[in-house]
Amino acid sequence: REPEQDYDVVLNSCAALTGNSGVAGTIRECYRGKEGNELEHQMAAKTGALSPAHTYVPWIVVGGVHDDNVQEKVTDSLLDYVCSTYTGSKKSPGCPDDSSRLRGTGSDLAVNICRTDALAVDDM
Repeated sequence: REPEQDYDVVLNSCAALTGNSGVAGTIRECYRGKEGNELEHQMAAKTGALSPAHTYVPWIVVGGVHDDNVQEKVTDSLLDYVCSTYTGSKKSPGCPDDSSRLRGTGSDLAVNICRTDALAVDDM
């Protein structure tokens, strides 16, 4: 497997980059165990029930609906999309005031994605 497709490599990298190495084992146990398998099965069932049916992967669904405009925005930058649409009181500190400043490359982008994904779970 390529490193970006190896879940353990990605997990360890994101955990280290975000200072969350202590929870990597718990996350690994979840996705390798019964609960992770059940959650993946639930998502597969939801994917199979999409209407209209998905025709490619990833098929982005927001609010129960697939929209090509949203698909393009999320594909361009998931972080930009989440930062611009989140309306809760605990917006991630990874969201800048001006989303145009998010355009990064290499490890800067990886840090933003991993950190924001970890914070988004806690904040949403």
